[in-house]
Amino acid sequence: MENELSSRLLIIGLFDNNIREILKQSGCIESYLVNKAHEKALLVYFKNLESHEVDKKPDFLHKVQSGFRLSDADMSSVENFYDLYSDYTASDLKASLFELEKYVVSQRVKKALSENYDKNKSIVSDQELRVKLAEALDLNLSPTKISWNYGDYDDLHLFLSDDAKLEIIPSGYDLINESLSDGGYLKTNLCCFAASSGLGKSTAMLSEACHFIKNGYKVIYVNLGDMSPRSVFFRLLSTLSGEDSKIIRNEGYLPYLEKWKSVISENFRNIILEAGETDLVTLVTLIKKTLLSFRADVVIIDYDQNILNCQNLSLYDFGGEVYTKLKGLAQSTNTLVLVASQTKIEAYKEELLGKECLSD
Repeated sequence: MENELSSRLLIIGLFDNNIREILKQSGCIESYLVNKAHEKALLVYFKNLESHEVDKKPDFLHKVQSGFRLSDADMSSVENFYDLYSDYTASDLKASLFELEKYVVSQRVKKALSENYDKNKSIVSDQELRVKLAEALDLNLSPTKISWNYGDYDDLHLFLSDDAKLEIIPSGYDLINESLSDGGYLKTNLCCFAASSGLGKSTAMLSEACHFIKNGYKVIYVNLGDMSPRSVFFRLLSTLSGEDSKIIRNEGYLPYLEKWKSVISENFRNIILEAGETDLVTLVTLIKKTLLSFRADVVIIDYDQNILNCQNLSLYDFGGEVYTKLKGLAQSTNTLVLVASQTKIEAYKEELLGKECLSD
């Protein structure tokens, strides 16, 4: 039963674009990792998948069945996998890879021992077996490549090939697009909008959100205490329609909602939390939980000073922790994360580094 659950976890993980690419690069999509016919067929499909995205259902089923004589029951299982996991994204990429690494290692060890036994009819500690066991145990499914050789075409191919094109999301502001080297925001990046109180951070964030959803991008908009659902709703309709929110309230919102209902329903989700009552870990967990049912391209957080500092860290240390976690969120979920931040002049008076850290 444990082995069956682990092989099922492997198949589920392959539907996640990031996990699949890491497993393919590591050479970990091998038929001996699973036992059932439909699982073997699925592994072959994912191993040969050239595009970044999984095929639409008809093409997916056709390709899985090609070369395999799968029974109706097996094809039903394949279809069920597709229906359940075609939009799957791991909530914690590193944790998922860790579990898969344990499974792959255990299967490699079993394979090495089995091959040794078949050859010698007994388990012997020979050099060949030691080499195979070393290969089985030396597996590191790192979610990121950290060492690059720019004179190696294989390395260059990983980030310059058509399959590895950067996912750019244009801003609604020409000035931002012109200022960014790639002509827009990059998925997996964290970007901060910082300004003093009252200068329009929330307005700019909501404007970007409306620009994104109008252009087909899905957005999770997180408000930490500054706006109620009613306020967000009317400001959203106002920004989308270009009409003053007071007019929408006075004349009735239904005509405006009818025009934008499908765009909002398909592309926008709003999380509203109390200011100063949600800690960083809870915030990230809530966002990841929402991502499981609503696969967003962009996460907007308004704003960072309202995240609960439950450990009473210094402004400097807590700011570093917030941005490290949010950058990790962007990378592990393949989203663009935009966060509004409020500059506080009085904060500049604080001693961020102890005097003992300063040289004479």
